[in-house]
Amino acid sequence: MSRGPRTERSNLLLLAGIVLLAQVVLYGPSLIGTRILLPLDLLASRGEIGTETAFRRPQSVMLSDLINVIEPWRRFAASEIRAGRLPLWNPYSYCGSPFLAANQPAIFSPYHLLDYLFPGPMTIAWAELVQALVGATGAYLFFRKALSVSVTPAFAGACAFPQIGFMVLWQGFPLTRVASLLPWVLLAVHACVEKPGPLPAVGLAAATAVMLVAGHLPLAALCLLASAGYLAGCLSFRYGSQSLLTRAAARGALVACLGWTGGLMLAAPQTLPTLEYLGSSRRFAVTATAPSELAVLGLAHLPQVLLQHYYGSDRIPSIYSGVRGIQLESGAMGYAGLLSALVAAPLAWCLCRHRRMAWFWAGWTLLSFSCLLIPTLWTAVELTPLRLLSLHRLPLLGAMGILVLAVLGLEACQSGKGKGAWKLALGPGVILAVLGLRCALQAAAARSLAPPGAGAEIIAGTQRLHALGAVFSLLGLGLWGLIVWRPRWMGAGLVGGLLAFETVAMARGAAVQCDPGLYYPLSPVIEKLAGHSDFRVTGLICLQPNLSMMYGLRDVRGYDGVDPRRIIELLDLCREPGSGEFSYSALSAYTPLPGPITDLLGIRYAVLRRPRPGAGRGGAVEADILERDALPRVSVPRSVEVVADDALRLARLGDSRFDPRQVAFVESAPSGPVTDARGTAILREDFPARLVIEARMETRGLVLVADQWDRGWKATVDGRPSPILRTDHALRGIEVDRGVHTVVMTYWPASLSVGLLLSALGACGLGAACIVRLRRG
Repeated sequence: MSRGPRTERSNLLLLAGIVLLAQVVLYGPSLIGTRILLPLDLLASRGEIGTETAFRRPQSVMLSDLINVIEPWRRFAASEIRAGRLPLWNPYSYCGSPFLAANQPAIFSPYHLLDYLFPGPMTIAWAELVQALVGATGAYLFFRKALSVSVTPAFAGACAFPQIGFMVLWQGFPLTRVASLLPWVLLAVHACVEKPGPLPAVGLAAATAVMLVAGHLPLAALCLLASAGYLAGCLSFRYGSQSLLTRAAARGALVACLGWTGGLMLAAPQTLPTLEYLGSSRRFAVTATAPSELAVLGLAHLPQVLLQHYYGSDRIPSIYSGVRGIQLESGAMGYAGLLSALVAAPLAWCLCRHRRMAWFWAGWTLLSFSCLLIPTLWTAVELTPLRLLSLHRLPLLGAMGILVLAVLGLEACQSGKGKGAWKLALGPGVILAVLGLRCALQAAAARSLAPPGAGAEIIAGTQRLHALGAVFSLLGLGLWGLIVWRPRWMGAGLVGGLLAFETVAMARGAAVQCDPGLYYPLSPVIEKLAGHSDFRVTGLICLQPNLSMMYGLRDVRGYDGVDPRRIIELLDLCREPGSGEFSYSALSAYTPLPGPITDLLGIRYAVLRRPRPGAGRGGAVEADILERDALPRVSVPRSVEVVADDALRLARLGDSRFDPRQVAFVESAPSGPVTDARGTAILREDFPARLVIEARMETRGLVLVADQWDRGWKATVDGRPSPILRTDHALRGIEVDRGVHTVVMTYWPASLSVGLLLSALGACGLGAACIVRLRRG
């Protein structure tokens, strides 16, 4: 085992070079700008912006979020930061909605620093490279320090970590940002137990905070909960079965708890607004009471844990015959390498000093997979508060467990302690033989099994994937043969190198890269709509929610995983029958009916996609702009009525006789009656979190802003604070007297102020602890 900080730094530099080479193999063209690491062909193949081109490559529906949601958010956040504004409010979705509080934009995440400095699309690939380096470095240090293994096993596991199934299938999503920090959190927990003190607590606080602001709070909570289980394991490894009864163990647990607490405080500016926003969520309210929207996977998904492309792939051009749903939500998320699971992992029990650790990680792995694969356990977990977390992402923890066991097994090879492993060969050998035979048959029969119309690229991709499965199954059998007959020939370098190579080979082609010319082109219909920011647009069978952000167009629809309840209840009043909603998004398939509500919300333009006359299936389409009469975003209704009951108010708004020009409904009584109001209001300044309105009133009245109400909005009239009334169930209104007035609305939620205060207190506390520790030597 190599020692010394200089040697370790050299090892880390070598590891960085290997990881860099692997990422270049996977998506090198995107790193130099000749391609873009986004499924941009979906924009054209699905006619999202009014043009359509046929593509032979099959597309996963889930990948559309990368172009419809993730990239518009990234560009909007970068533009606001570069303009010197904190991106708190998104004016383009849901008639305006919280942006920071949506969590997934992750504006405080260190991973987005590159986006703020270089907002171009080429940065996407470089951010993925940084993420791979962070995850691999954390995994290497965790294997070296927490598992106490040699350099070669730690190298093999660290090189494989960025290509585990979860990281490959969810590439580009905030989920992988969170997952890349899992080794760092586990490493910090181990440090808190081994050397309890301020510095390990600061390390755990930093890792916890970065994970919480990385863009997916439920997965971060799940990983932190798993790290609490790892804390119990560390205490048991170090102090024995009576670990919690000793003072030293209690000190280690206390330091870890302080680290988690410090991390929660540091991340409070992100988490507190998110929790506040969740209080208005329609989706969260349904999730907390209704059965889960995701069913248990079942044992049929187990082969994908061992061989990621056992059923093919829906991301690499091939035939995918998944047992249920899409590959992104399958057991393939738990893939950590066939050789890891069936060759290296069983050897973990050959080294006596790691046997207890091997049993712990085996239990970790089995628990992670069994909750999803066994219906009875899934039902039991669904009855607990854990159902609110991302339990269907548990395969990430299972993949981590397999990788740890594989590293322990490689350490046994490195130590020459795998001589008795022949007793373990029968089970893995049979499984490898069955998998290899099945993959070989599927590769040979790919052409005959292909559906009608499948192109040569899809058939060739299917043959390649199954051939790779057969090759690595055969390699696994060969390695077991060496272990049984010539164990001295075995070494961690041979098995570890093959292990890392397998994960890269299986991941090749999964990174969707497209021509830069497809990056959100301006179609004729989009050009016609440019400059109409005072009104709203919506898309009919095109222009998905959030996609309009890329063109500066405001939409009533949106998709952020929260779905604010009141604005959706208002939009439901004019929902076209048959335009249903999904459990994960209320407005993805939304189509409004013309009427008083569309008039109230300022929906003047609707983009309708139609097949071009004479064009066959898959041919070009054309888009029409349907123009309707609608109120501007700022108006003055003639009268105001108080309707405190939600159901009654929605019934009045849904009445076909409702005229938003004549009446506005408020929940609480204004300071005085408003009848026969006359006046005009003009929007003078329009920034995402700040509006300046000039109101010229002949009488006293209400200025209605057709943007979503939120308690974070504050208003002044001629410099004096004035309350913002929740108007027409989900919008904003403010009282003004007769005369000319300047109304200023600004958005700054109180939860953000509290979060910043807690973050400052946490940073001061952790800093003071470090200073005290350094002064004491």
